[in-house]
Amino acid sequence: MPGQNTRGIAVGADGAWVYVANQDSDDLLAIDAATGRIIRTVRLSQGPRDIAFRNRPIYAGPDPGAVAAADFDGDGFVGLPDFFQFAAAFGASADQPGYDSRFDLNRDNQIGFPDFFLFAEQFGKRSR
Repeated sequence: MPGQNTRGIAVGADGAWVYVANQDSDDLLAIDAATGRIIRTVRLSQGPRDIAFRNRPIYAGPDPGAVAAADFDGDGFVGLPDFFQFAAAFGASADQPGYDSRFDLNRDNQIGFPDFFLFAEQFGKRSR
């Protein structure tokens, strides 16, 4: 199977295509089920782990929820004021004074680098 660390395989409703999610190569493959030929490769980020089908379109773009979560001051934009608030809380755990769950973007009860990386992805974006 092409790709690295295949994590999800699904067959289309009509059985004509097979879809493969590869976590380490960050891609989704559409394969012709009859020939085994790769029809399309879609490059993704953050290692896809599975595949789901939906009967309505899905529109790709910034996740409004993720952007809003990083807009700590609520001004509609993720910028330096939000960064300064985040930096002040950095390093706190849920069992320590100064912990504020707003800054724990990955909900692991610690405000650390994983949260910073999530914040950095939203930096410069509008939340409204």
